Amino acid sequence: MAAFIPAAASTARRHAARLTRAVAPAPPLAGGLAAAAAPSRAALLRRWPAAAPAAAAPFYTSVVAAVTEGDTAPDFTATDAGGDTFSLSSLTPGRPVILYFFPKSLTPGCTKQAAAFRDASDVMAGLNAEVIGVSGDDRQAEFKKEMGLPFKLVSDADGSLRKLYGVPSTFGILPGRVTYVINAGGTVVKTVNSQLDIGSHVSEAVKALKADARV
Repeated sequence: MAAFIPAAASTARRHAARLTRAVAPAPPLAGGLAAAAAPSRAALLRRWPAAAPAAAAPFYTSVVAAVTEGDTAPDFTATDAGGDTFSLSSLTPGRPVILYFFPKSLTPGCTKQAAAFRDASDVMAGLNAEVIGVSGDDRQAEFKKEMGLPFKLVSDADGSLRKLYGVPSTFGILPGRVTYVINAGGTVVKTVNSQLDIGSHVSEAVKALKADARV
């Protein structure tokens, strides 16, 4: 495609000298460049049919979580990295929960995030909060041991928990990094959705729990 455009322009210049009628110029773009006709959507889909689903999907589905603040947190039953089975509802009566979804165990960003939650364990204990980390891989036990994590890690290999909470992916490629702060009554009081601002997941969760405790 890169070689096609100059060749087409050269051919157009040769033929332009032979034309006897005037041709209206294309309206200029910023910087004096001529506007090029954009291929139609139908033409693009004929060339790259495999791209059709991605092209048709609205962008916002990649950045907005389905469960939002004010919603009742969906209950679930899961088995943690230590082999213990628990349900969310068994934890929340009288105790808040920080449920955070992360892309993958033992990766740089997720290691940093887990360390941040670990290092805030005294603060979490002071707020009587339970932390639960969820990812789709199966290395939670290794991750928990290597990082010395004092909280539960859950493998969501089939993606059922992500689907239950409507956790978005980032640009449809990377599993989303979303934290849900659930108060003692089971209500989501804060969501933090950021792939890159990892520190905000802990700081915003603590801030939300303190604010909820004052209500």
